[in-house]
Amino acid sequence: MKKRSTVLVTALSLLTVTAAVTPVCGWYDSEGSCYAKGDMIGSLGLSVHYFGAYGSFDYGVHDCISAGGAVGYVGYSLLDARHNHIPLIVRGAFHPFNLAALADKIVIRDVIDVYAGLSTGWLFVWIRRDNLSLQDEADKPGFRIREYIGMRYHFSPKWSFFIEDCGYLTNIAGGVSYKF
Repeated sequence: MKKRSTVLVTALSLLTVTAAVTPVCGWYDSEGSCYAKGDMIGSLGLSVHYFGAYGSFDYGVHDCISAGGAVGYVGYSLLDARHNHIPLIVRGAFHPFNLAALADKIVIRDVIDVYAGLSTGWLFVWIRRDNLSLQDEADKPGFRIREYIGMRYHFSPKWSFFIEDCGYLTNIAGGVSYKF
């Protein structure tokens, strides 16, 4: 797991450095896309697997890269115990539909935004059983890092539906997003 996390962090770091030092090379193109540099997107969603809710905010720092943060809640009962998770994370994503090589090949990029990235942050956890607070190995609070992937369908210039595998926010989630 540690090796996989190191590879993911290194890949995202190289991508970010490349985006920062090569803005004139023409490897990206947001013209005609529903995502662009400077976009501010707020999202509210519910999870499908283990009930939960979360909110996130993403800012377009580049035509292909966004950064933001999120907070959520997931709660479930398992084996006479109530599990509660509150993640507080930061995240960064890559938007591949804005690559110049794909710009003219993906005709739906004006309404579909696909993204993938890394999330990292702190997971607050508590477990209640018979009025006692218990924790097991799998549910310890602490620092987490995980990948996430998602898609937004823009049904208007400001509003969209989304679905994500949320990287410690929840498992599979869906909801609505608003572009400020």
